[in-house]
Amino acid sequence: MPEDVRRGVDRLRGAGYRVRFLPHGRDRHGYLAGSAEHRAADLHAAFTDGGIDAVLQLRGGYGSAQVLPLLDLSLLRSNPKPMIGMSDTTMLHVALVQAGLVTFWGPTLAGVGRASDYTWKRFLRTLVDPPREDPIERDPDDGRVSTLHPGVAEGPLIGGTTSLLAAGLGTPWQVQSEGRIMFLEDVREAPYRIDRLLTQLGQAGVLGAAAGIVIGEHVGIRAKDPSRGQTLTLAEILDRIIRPLGVPAVHGLPLGHGRHLATVPLGARARLDATTGTLTILEPGVD
Repeated sequence: MPEDVRRGVDRLRGAGYRVRFLPHGRDRHGYLAGSAEHRAADLHAAFTDGGIDAVLQLRGGYGSAQVLPLLDLSLLRSNPKPMIGMSDTTMLHVALVQAGLVTFWGPTLAGVGRASDYTWKRFLRTLVDPPREDPIERDPDDGRVSTLHPGVAEGPLIGGTTSLLAAGLGTPWQVQSEGRIMFLEDVREAPYRIDRLLTQLGQAGVLGAAAGIVIGEHVGIRAKDPSRGQTLTLAEILDRIIRPLGVPAVHGLPLGHGRHLATVPLGARARLDATTGTLTILEPGVD
């Protein structure tokens, strides 16, 4: 068992939770976590097993989109329970939210193992005892949140990793952003690739349809050879693509691959006050 996964198990057990690995949770097939059929079967089993209270993604990687055509969404919708994860599971979150479920953007099991105090406390509060209205605290190491366009917006929260949201365009699971607050984050991409991805989402009408936009951390965004000087900063890219949309938009909340991660319920209503740089969850994702 990888060390960060083992630490995640220990941390959950130390908090009083039982941890069970599904039958194919340790499968491997090249860069995939086993076959799509086995992963779909595990997800169906997890949702329908009355002894399982929540489903936690093991770690990030690649391949969750392959599972989507195999899912019985009506079965999952009939047996709702928290599903928590981030990064590669972006399209799985999108599909389940658009099927009428609430899911949770938060740390994986490996992420729990290396979670900061901020991440761990936010994880427990959102899933165990969420307040009626819950503002997202700023990154304790870097509290800067910049306003890209002022204003206030309300709507269900949706979003995820920028590259995966773009990969879903043109599929049955394309993100539906109209009337929603959409957040985006990514990690270790070159600036020109973020530019390309945001341009694609913009030209597909996804960004302009959103009621509000939250840009989380885009960690490790740097040119491969910055000495050549042929690059743009993320701030310059956002200024050119996001600001002209005219919808309330901010940049800097801890919703990505940074040291601190705020667990948030996707599909739950939220309010974005872009003037003050505040995102508030208006309804809990769990009963």
